[in-house]
Amino acid sequence: MHEAVIALISEIVEIPGAKTIALAKVAGFQVIVGKDTQVGDLGILFEGGLQLSHEMCYFNNLYHHPDLNLDKEQTGYIEDNRKIQTKRFMKQQSEGLWLSINRLSWAGNISNLTPGTLLKELNGKPICDKYFTKATHIQHNDSNNKIERHRAKKHRFFPLHFETEQLRQHIYEIPVGAILIISQKNHGTSGRTGLICCSKADPESSIQFNWFQKLWNQAANSFSFLPEFPQYYYEWISGTRRTEMDSSVTDNGWFSGKKFRAQIHNYFKDKIPFESGMIVYYEICGFCEDGTSIMSPHKIEDKELKKQYGERMLYTYGCNSTAEVDMSIHNQYEDIVGKYRVLVYRISRSLADETEYELPWYEVVRLCNKWGLETVPVLETIVYNGEKDALIERCKFWADQKDILGPHIREGVCVRVEAPETTTILKHKSFWFRVLEGLKTDQEDFVDPEDVS
Repeated sequence: MHEAVIALISEIVEIPGAKTIALAKVAGFQVIVGKDTQVGDLGILFEGGLQLSHEMCYFNNLYHHPDLNLDKEQTGYIEDNRKIQTKRFMKQQSEGLWLSINRLSWAGNISNLTPGTLLKELNGKPICDKYFTKATHIQHNDSNNKIERHRAKKHRFFPLHFETEQLRQHIYEIPVGAILIISQKNHGTSGRTGLICCSKADPESSIQFNWFQKLWNQAANSFSFLPEFPQYYYEWISGTRRTEMDSSVTDNGWFSGKKFRAQIHNYFKDKIPFESGMIVYYEICGFCEDGTSIMSPHKIEDKELKKQYGERMLYTYGCNSTAEVDMSIHNQYEDIVGKYRVLVYRISRSLADETEYELPWYEVVRLCNKWGLETVPVLETIVYNGEKDALIERCKFWADQKDILGPHIREGVCVRVEAPETTTILKHKSFWFRVLEGLKTDQEDFVDPEDVS
């Protein structure tokens, strides 16, 4: 994740009024290139939101301030923070930066680079990574230190959600004939809750063998007629994207002190009959108990977007910041609007042998309907025919529509891939969401809650 991709220019389009630049289609992205660029040229594509390494900018004289370049007489177009922007230029959408493959020569041999190769470094030399503001770096380190000091658990039977990779970079991995469930991507914070298998022999478990039980079980291993004290038990556990709550159900992540994670945990524990080993993965959208939005609003600068949405983009998802109830519930029996809503996107079973079984989407829907939970909104379900460009264009179309659940833009779409050999989820963010996120990270005091929770 957060890698650049080696890619061929597939199409060049003229920009009205432009003398030195043109629009290029490359690996499903649209970027601005010099007019000397031709169809079939091989290069490296950096998506908006990535950060070039200092070496990449230095050796290629890309810095806007020439004193930072190898050749002090050359002036580039990359700012000191080295962030790649998603933006509009001459009324055209630019989704990243494409550079000729020769721009990697400073890092050594480039002869083995072929279209589709993903890289963050080359021959041991850094090329790019995800861009973080200074404040996010500091908060991330503080959060990690706090978690390591206070977190009591890290259960091996409570796996993290697998990484949601970029559709355009991993589309080649989708097998023909796979079922694709295209759903709305929601701008919230991740959560997971499960009735988890725990071992009394594991130091992270809240129930441990005492000295007598340990001694007895050692004897039982030698004498088969002796019954053993049971090793495994099941416990309700919740967590953020990468952390777990402690035994008092206090959130040690970015939302420390907020109540909604504990409320969701207790609702699941008291109201929903999970089967043993079952884990539900979900997105939490809307407002905290104090009425502040879970995900901070985006400032809007584009004139056209401002006409539609005003000065800022507030992600409500149909929730009410002053509601008397906490969690929204929408099923065939109730239609309750609360401060926040829980949108399920995945359910799995974690077994005692540490394998994880993925429930198919139709079963996720069935269980959520039974339990009174919402799933993420599904836009369409198709069978993949192998036409990569058509799938990307379809996802672009859906991503650029207004959000189903609230009066704001859509963050993007997720493509759930179900095939006999794999179940995975790929994402495609909308152009305007990436623009607005980019404006946020221009502020060095901005902290991305998903990167520190």
